[in-house]
Amino acid sequence: MHLALGVGGPHQQRGAAHRPRGDARRPAPETVDALVPVQCGVLPALAVIGGNLNTGNAAIPAYCASKAGMLGAVRSMADRLGPDGIRVNAICPGFIETAMLGLTLDMPGVRQRFEESSVLKRIGQPSEIGEPAAFLLSDKASFITGQSIIVDGGVLATA
Repeated sequence: MHLALGVGGPHQQRGAAHRPRGDARRPAPETVDALVPVQCGVLPALAVIGGNLNTGNAAIPAYCASKAGMLGAVRSMADRLGPDGIRVNAICPGFIETAMLGLTLDMPGVRQRFEESSVLKRIGQPSEIGEPAAFLLSDKASFITGQSIIVDGGVLATA
């Protein structure tokens, strides 16, 4: 049995200065809560956890911390579940054209800024995350576990 569990986070339209006190310290609940069924053994054949990778942003420290925690959990679960033949990896997408990012991309100048941050000078498509996920779930990736696969069009290559 193979399973891919995608974990995203709500995109905040406002900076930390405009959020209620304490919100900037709260992790994205769907990021943290996604680990609960895994830790409780509800998902006996976990192969991939997808999450966003953020190199750091002063406006969203809890979000960044929750994603760093997800990457640590991937390594920990790979170590714990590997002896049972269960592979656990993370897919770390960059800017992908999804409904969640749609409102942000419609803001003046944002799409252009995101595209310029990519070495490939464009925003990714959902299928460009699906292909690496399919590979990680396949037998072709049978010796890959505990890894974070960055799929960001080269954004971190220039960071």
